[in-house]
Amino acid sequence: MKYDVEIPKSSLRTFFHVLIVIGAVAGSITLGHLNSPIGENGLPRLLSPRLAQITRYQHEAQRWAGEVSEVQAGLSELLADQGTDLLSQDGQANALYGQLAALQAELDGTKVPPTLEILHDAIQGAVNQSMLAASCTIAWISEPTSENKTAALSALSDAVSALDHVSENPWMQEQP
Repeated sequence: MKYDVEIPKSSLRTFFHVLIVIGAVAGSITLGHLNSPIGENGLPRLLSPRLAQITRYQHEAQRWAGEVSEVQAGLSELLADQGTDLLSQDGQANALYGQLAALQAELDGTKVPPTLEILHDAIQGAVNQSMLAASCTIAWISEPTSENKTAALSALSDAVSALDHVSENPWMQEQP
């Protein structure tokens, strides 16, 4: 005795649709788990749109502070070393000023969460102070007098203080 079992095509179609839906749900869960930040307890954190915007801005602010710090270190090196040729010093100073100008343009185009407006203003202040220090350094390279060097060192000191003020902001130290 031989029996033939015939499965209707509509049942097969339904079975494959269910498999596709289960695969899509499993894939979405996996992607969400891989892209979610992990909290202290090792579990993924649920980010609301506001919290995601704040977290993204905090990461950007830390990157910006690092860039400003690198530029300030470059200015400090220029002011400490008078031995290199003027053309090389001028090129380095102008490159540092250009980095600050690009950073300022990026800051101007950034959407700032209302909670972090004070931090944004502080970062812009640090960039502006650093641009002033770069301008004073360029003036000292163009005319290497003790007055110009004193002005450049003073402007750089003010810029470092402004960046320290940014670093002291609680939003730069804590993640939400």
